[in-house]
Amino acid sequence: MLLTLHPAPTAQRPAVAAFLAGAEPLAWLRELSRWNVAPGALACYVVPESVQSVRPAGLLVLLPAGSPPPPHLREPLGVVAGRLYLPTHATLRPATPAAELPGRLLYEVQLLHPAVGLVGFEATDCLALADLLALPPPQPADWSRAHPGAPLPPPLRSIRVQAPSVAEVLAEAQAEVGSAPLTELPGAPETPSPLEKTLNSLKQSALRAGLAASQGLLGALGGLGAGLAPLGGAGAGGATGPGPLDRLHDYFSGSLAELERKRNDELARLLELFGQNMEAALRFAIPLSSPYQHRGTAAPGSSLGAHSTNFSLGGLGGGQRVDGWGLSTYEERLRKSYLAAAAQEVAAGRFQKAAYIHAHLLGDYRTAAQVLVQGRYFREAAALYREHLSEPHTAATTLEQGGLLAEALEIYQELNAYEKVGDLYCALGQPARAVPYYERAAAMAQAANNLLAAAHILATKLLRPAEAETLLLAGWAGLRKPAAHLKQYLLLLSATRPADLPAAVRTLAQRHTPPGRRVQLLEGLLASLPTRLTDPALHAEVQQLGFEIISQEAGAGRTQNLHLLKKLLPHDRLLPGDASRYAAQRTFSN
Repeated sequence: MLLTLHPAPTAQRPAVAAFLAGAEPLAWLRELSRWNVAPGALACYVVPESVQSVRPAGLLVLLPAGSPPPPHLREPLGVVAGRLYLPTHATLRPATPAAELPGRLLYEVQLLHPAVGLVGFEATDCLALADLLALPPPQPADWSRAHPGAPLPPPLRSIRVQAPSVAEVLAEAQAEVGSAPLTELPGAPETPSPLEKTLNSLKQSALRAGLAASQGLLGALGGLGAGLAPLGGAGAGGATGPGPLDRLHDYFSGSLAELERKRNDELARLLELFGQNMEAALRFAIPLSSPYQHRGTAAPGSSLGAHSTNFSLGGLGGGQRVDGWGLSTYEERLRKSYLAAAAQEVAAGRFQKAAYIHAHLLGDYRTAAQVLVQGRYFREAAALYREHLSEPHTAATTLEQGGLLAEALEIYQELNAYEKVGDLYCALGQPARAVPYYERAAAMAQAANNLLAAAHILATKLLRPAEAETLLLAGWAGLRKPAAHLKQYLLLLSATRPADLPAAVRTLAQRHTPPGRRVQLLEGLLASLPTRLTDPALHAEVQQLGFEIISQEAGAGRTQNLHLLKKLLPHDRLLPGDASRYAAQRTFSN
């Protein structure tokens, strides 16, 4: 009986191989490159057209064991009995028992293809893909005239997004600002036209000038009342009324009082407006404080002008004339209204408008910067710190907090914060550029006699622990914070050279410790190396050194250090009593 293939509507077995039809190796290689599978993991066999022809009909490719098949295989193959490969959508007829088929297969790899038929392969028939490539024969050439080519471009140092200007960023938020004019609000008085505003301003200026002039005249002529009697306008019976200058003074005073009344009405309406329409109230709010105010006095007006309620760095510089409103009793109430409005804007997530209230209306640039940071407007907050609060370091940390490392790095460079510059270069993936800055930071710290900071940079940033040890030993022998230098030296040894600790402790005691600091050395060893003292060699060295130091101290009559014996011999319960009796005996003998 002959085995035959019959098509099946569904896959009968998983795909573990593929048949690449065609006789062109270039087409095979192109298809294999699409699979994204390592070439060395594939087993390939060239399938002939028939028994009579060795011309290739295609390439049988076996996928790595256990790996998923590449998507969209053109002719996927499954395997039966471990070595017979046939299409996944085909069945064998007649059905063959699993125990019978392996005995009928003659080769290690066999392919049953509906067009080619049955083909067998030995292990030696496996093809390396490199065998499909043929190199052209070498061509003689004169390389003495070879051109070096274009120079390589400089290496890429950083990638930065071209940030929009502050003005562009703030302009995007203009749509959030309400634009209802004051005339559309309930109970609003009629707003004068621009021409009327100009005439009113001129009139108010003239009133103030006239009032001042009339007061001056009345003061100058106050002593000449008798001579002014004819100007007083004598009435019947000799009664006299106000003279022309008095009437002029009263006119100017009344007009200015009317102006002040209107201005007070505007302030009262502004306070009422905060309870009715906070957006509109902010548009007409008066700045209460700013270091840039009062750069000139403008003509007084009887109505509040509208303005944008968005935070703007460009609007903080001042420099223009302003109409200084006398707030008197309204100032504190306005301040509370402004603070409540700012808190409401923060709660609503409108951080720019809250920053506008703090910066433009209250003159509180620090709180404005904090609000901007809360809203993640790090660049604007940094500009406030740097340009208006004169705090460049805080500006740099703000930019760093926002991930604007390149911009923060530039400020740190201006501040000569070389260690921070090195840290940011490392954060930007440029450790080679950080090295010279770390070296300058270490040199500056050493020049300032801050050996602890210099040693820290050398050990942790430049990875030069030997140089750090030298500085710390010098600090231990010096007069400034010797205990701190000893502690950092011992911790550095524990981290970098733990096996050398016993010998280093002995060398430290013999060569680098002044006579008056031997007790301090013992205390530093017991305090800085509690976990390392579990090492028998180190424990023995510290213990022997401790015995020597305490013995010398006790022999000189200094028994106050006997308590350190308890740390050297923690399991000796009788030791504290013995030390106490010995100290008492020495005291009594003396």
